[in-house]
Amino acid sequence: MLKHKWIIILLLITINPQAKCPDRYVSVGGAITEFLVDLGQEDCMVAIDMASKLPNKEVPSIGYHRAIQTEGILSMKPDLVFYRDDAGPKSTIKQLQSFDIKLQPIPVAYEVEAIKSNIRTLAQVTSAKVDVEEYIRQFENKILTAQKQGHQKAKESAIFIYARGGNTILVAGKNTAGTSMLQLSSLKNPVPFSGYKPISTEAMIGYQPNYLIFTDSGLKSLGGLRGLQKHPSFMLLDAVKSGRVIPIAESLMLSFGPRLGEAIATLKAKVSSYGE
Repeated sequence: MLKHKWIIILLLITINPQAKCPDRYVSVGGAITEFLVDLGQEDCMVAIDMASKLPNKEVPSIGYHRAIQTEGILSMKPDLVFYRDDAGPKSTIKQLQSFDIKLQPIPVAYEVEAIKSNIRTLAQVTSAKVDVEEYIRQFENKILTAQKQGHQKAKESAIFIYARGGNTILVAGKNTAGTSMLQLSSLKNPVPFSGYKPISTEAMIGYQPNYLIFTDSGLKSLGGLRGLQKHPSFMLLDAVKSGRVIPIAESLMLSFGPRLGEAIATLKAKVSSYGE
């Protein structure tokens, strides 16, 4: 009987996630979380931000990455906090630095080489027991394969719109996730400015992009294609008149994580469905 009890205890230790990982990680950033999971660190995760999701378990959310709170993170008793380097507020990061917690900022990256550098950092810090260079090779191959699909020449223009209802309509300029995704998908962005900015109806008409790209939730918040056909900022655009409006899941379009190749393939397939 005693022998059977010890067998049960050993089995429980074996299947207990915390027994597999002596460290406790908090991850702030969807791409960071997805890469950590791919690197075999899901068992170590005790909290994530609202943009993240774990495939095999649920853990508490610490909220939006730009509004994290010291108390919420400390309550999870983490050994290590991974966070995208634009997370905040800065006061929270400064407070966390005064505690006995290791903090690992990860640069926001929209270019493949920078993303590969981040993967190496995550693997090194977590001592991931995977062949990191092989993982990176496969990650890059998926991107290259996706880029060979569909249209190849960046002769068509597209504008990415970040929308949250009629009061928040922003156009992606240079140095943004939206524009980087367009470029990786062989589309050119005619917008000359940097960052996300509202623009006038006249300016939008002047750009006359071949396609408008939205997140699926953003397009829905504006009433879908029918809503755009009635909206003064969009109704005169040829892309709207001809229905060349493409929704993409936000977690796919803007995360720049392990599914980047899938995101490129999805966007290129939707563009190609209209013909070149």
